[in-house]
Amino acid sequence: MSLEPLPLPRVEISYPIEDTSLAVFTSKITKATVVRSAWDDLRRLLQLPELQGAIAYLLVGVDEKGRLCARVGEAGKPVCRLPDHRRNEDLNFAEEIFVLTNTDFDKSDIIYLQERISGLLAGTSSVHLVKGTGPILQPLCAPRRLELDLVLRYGLTLLKAAGCPWLRPTRRSAGTEAMLA
Repeated sequence: MSLEPLPLPRVEISYPIEDTSLAVFTSKITKATVVRSAWDDLRRLLQLPELQGAIAYLLVGVDEKGRLCARVGEAGKPVCRLPDHRRNEDLNFAEEIFVLTNTDFDKSDIIYLQERISGLLAGTSSVHLVKGTGPILQPLCAPRRLELDLVLRYGLTLLKAAGCPWLRPTRRSAGTEAMLA
């Protein structure tokens, strides 16, 4: 299945905590949600109900060499996992975090999504992928992989709406080019 973004007729944006960088992007078409936050707002981000379950995420920013960098990760317990990244010097480039979540995600789902998003980023020359110690991919049945690929395709549209210009499909059609422009 192609991993090109699926168009959404409307994306709803909410700002759950006043005077912060937090923004939540949703659509009634999908249960997927994207949350955008400045990395400095991590404490407030972790207060959101969207981060109470399993998530896939992208840490993005520019490193000291001026390269656009991204780390793709997954967390079954974001409240424990994400603060660890604040202390990791390899991630000093991080300026923003983009979270892809869905109330139905479990650990095997987010590991699969982490791998798929990492694959998309690895296929681009405009982003330096900062790899961590990736988890072992869990075997998923073909129907579940198809479901998650659809979730990801809608998620790509939500990520783009959230301002995540670093995530680009590796193969682009004319329609995708127009959507990503």
